[in-house]
Amino acid sequence: MSAWIALLTACSVTRYLARGPVIEPAERAIAYPSLPAAVSYTGPSQSAVPVLPILAWGAAYDLDIVLVSDHPAWDMHELARLSTPDGARWVVKEARRGTLEQIATVDLDAPDTWLPELPVLRHAASVAVDDRSDGRRLDLRVAWTTPDGEPAAAEVRGPMPRKPAAKRNGPTLGHSRDQLLAVLDVSARSALSHATLEIGGQKRKIKRLLGLVPFQFALVQAQGGFAIGSWETAAEGDGFRSVHAMRSGGRESLAWTVSVEGARVHARQTSALRTLDYALRRGPDGALELEEIAVVQAGVAQPVTRVAFSPALPDLSRPFSGTAVSRWVIDVNGQSGHAIGQVRATADASGVTLDWLPLAPAWVADRPMRTRIALRADGADSETVRMYPSDSPGGVQ
Repeated sequence: MSAWIALLTACSVTRYLARGPVIEPAERAIAYPSLPAAVSYTGPSQSAVPVLPILAWGAAYDLDIVLVSDHPAWDMHELARLSTPDGARWVVKEARRGTLEQIATVDLDAPDTWLPELPVLRHAASVAVDDRSDGRRLDLRVAWTTPDGEPAAAEVRGPMPRKPAAKRNGPTLGHSRDQLLAVLDVSARSALSHATLEIGGQKRKIKRLLGLVPFQFALVQAQGGFAIGSWETAAEGDGFRSVHAMRSGGRESLAWTVSVEGARVHARQTSALRTLDYALRRGPDGALELEEIAVVQAGVAQPVTRVAFSPALPDLSRPFSGTAVSRWVIDVNGQSGHAIGQVRATADASGVTLDWLPLAPAWVADRPMRTRIALRADGADSETVRMYPSDSPGGVQ
């Protein structure tokens, strides 16, 4: 155990520490068997394309510099690097003080095209990196412009995060609570020996945990889960197209393919960076029941996000009686059982309502969501929102 983790443990700052899986692999295999949807369909399909019940997302960072400063507008700054087919891409994620909503600064002319399934605000600006690191030591200078228009620069030095972490199920610390159900895999971490941060021409102090440990770390981590959002789907050729409402007010259109592979039908959306893969089992009378979602990132060996449903979700394009209850489990970056929950689906004359009720860990359990789907002959109109106590008689937070 490194010195900084030992110190945090001694000081009982457990909210910052990663934990193990919420369900062990052996138990997971028993608790989430592959089963058909537990419903009785009362009519034929009312849509020409598979109906997506939720937007899944995932992103793996081979380096993530985390700094917390005394800046009055920003709580945390993350300088994150992704390996892409076109080389390294840096993204600066900054969390607003108070709300902890994250805004991503991306060096793209059209930032909404970057992972459009993510409901985060994006800011287009240059992210300039001077990387003097070697295989053992980090030595970086990153310069960018914040979403508030202030020039910013960080310089960091310290050991490369290489030692595998014993416990990898990392907390979200409340970030983007209203936008994302987020599950983390922190596979390696190190404490930076030096970090400076300047914003708007003023040097900012790096905060200290309990006044002792500087909040300046380097991580290797992957993130994934479910997202809020509103999207439309419509048939197109042999597949379909989804159109997503972005936080900027714009709309992004994504083309999906549909293919039959053995006992499953796969609906896939592929970009240069990642593939969203919704795997549906074939049920009675041609029903398509969602059994698994995977988010696969280019160059990453394991799916960044994998969601398994047991029983499978019903074919949401068909009317069914009663409430269908399924359990779900999320694996991140090959790490099994990092989050678990339930989804409850109810059909009515105009469509389907799904309540997504996370159970564990604690930083996931406080982010339930509700999806409402209105069916059309050529597709569906869908929206997922965060649930709050007034939305549910069960006292959802």
